[in-house]
Formats: sequence, structure tokens, C-alpha cells
Amino acid sequence: MTATTAFETELSQLISEYPRPAMAIVPALQRALDGEEGTTDARVETVVRLCGIEAEAARSFLETYPEAAGGSGPALCVGLSCYASGAGEVRERYREDPGVLGTASGPVRLVPCLGHCHAAPAYRDAEGRMFRVTLEGT
Repeated sequence: MTATTAFETELSQLISEYPRPAMAIVPALQRALDGEEGTTDARVETVVRLCGIEAEAARSFLETYPEAAGGSGPALCVGLSCYASGAGEVRERYREDPGVLGTASGPVRLVPCLGHCHAAPAYRDAEGRMFRVTLEGT
């Protein structure tokens, strides 16, 4: 199986989990960004085709995502999906106890988007790994 075919298969599986293909655009583009061979025009074209969206919509996300995500380092998404899924409570708990997010590498930045709406509330650790945050005992 070629890398392109494997990527298309992975996307098809992801998209099938949504009521409408276009609703999978953010996680699909995130997968394109996370690809081993990097984001290529072919990967983005595959996302556009399978999600049934305009290419401009994909390009606008790809142009704004790095800025919105706040570069590197620990970050907590407080965008709409993440906030609605509990990011506000995570933020308050972090203010009370900075160790709640398990970071010893400096402050956690609040950012408007990490591109992981499907895993809300999303947190990126110092190594760039993405997690869905859950607060035990709250």
C-alpha cells in the first residue's frame, strides 16, 4: 500500500465518523499536517476531495493554524469546541495548581486553536504531543 493510499484510507475512516464529510475538515487537515512526509499539495488535495470542501477553506486553515496554535511549547486550546468541552474548567484548575497539566517546562499558553477539535479540550505538551484533557475528581 502506498503512502497516499494509506493516507486516503485513514482519512476515509476518520470522515466516516462524522455526520457530514465537511465536518471532518479540521481533524483531516491536522492529519495532513502530522504526516510523516509532511504536508504536501497531494495530501491537502485528498482532504479537499474527501471532505467535499473548497480548496480555499483548506488553505485558509493551513495559513492561520500555526499562528493560532501559538508555535511550540505547552498550550491549552480555549477555542469554541474546546471551551464547550471543558477547557474553561481546565484553565481554572491550572491557575489553582499549575502541576495539573503535568508541565515542568514553563507556563502553558492559552491559544485559540490547536486543530484538534475532535479531541476537545485539547492540550499540547512541551514535546508537541497532543492530548485530550480530562480532570479526574472534578
